[in-house]
Amino acid sequence: MAKKSKEEKSRGALAAQIRAEQARKDRTRNIIAGIGVLAIVSGLIAAAVIFSPEPKSSKVTVNQIKAPVTATEHGLRLGKETAPTQVVVYEDFQCPYCREFENASRSFFHEAAEQGKLSVEYRPLNLPGLDPYSIDSINAWRAIVKHGTPKQALQMHDVLFEKQPYETATDKPTASDIKGWAKKLGVGQAALDAMKSPDKSLVEAANQTAEDAGVTGTPTVFLNGTKIEGASPQQMVEKIQQAVNAG
Repeated sequence: MAKKSKEEKSRGALAAQIRAEQARKDRTRNIIAGIGVLAIVSGLIAAAVIFSPEPKSSKVTVNQIKAPVTATEHGLRLGKETAPTQVVVYEDFQCPYCREFENASRSFFHEAAEQGKLSVEYRPLNLPGLDPYSIDSINAWRAIVKHGTPKQALQMHDVLFEKQPYETATDKPTASDIKGWAKKLGVGQAALDAMKSPDKSLVEAANQTAEDAGVTGTPTVFLNGTKIEGASPQQMVEKIQQAVNAG
């Protein structure tokens, strides 16, 4: 019993640390937006900031995926496991910085993976204290990973970031909306049924994996086993591009 209590306290402390880190990032983002001096370091990041998502829109973009996609123990891999450059991404579907990272990286990641130069493993998690969209999204995504196809799961991953609502949005997507997006991707009934009764253990396992990796905020990105420190989403992508180009 004493051991269990200690573990619970440890996880509680980690959750508090993650919430504090995310709150710090959100405050910084709001201050920058408020004074109108957001530095646009990339056209792709500019698109993420300027173009507001449409939470209630029924339109779903089905991205064509040419590189191999496989389910892994902790998430989903784009590219070959033997690729010379290995990337692991810890992210939350509600995190605005993760959306910036996705917008900045997606085209390059797909191209490099298709060429056999890059492997990207996505490991979504649920940061405590965020909007219901975070937990609804990861529950739906995990259901597709387990009961759908890997490519459907990757397509859903992209849709969830494209549809991510802003913190101040008054009409945010619901679990029913998310299920509707999955249907438009052709996800089968087994995955859709699994969304009705989410397997909490899968999300708990994802969070535990992040904890074990020392993740304290999102996005956290590892390049060839080393955490990319102190970088903006765009700078993270640039470091990965440099590694891929170096061979």
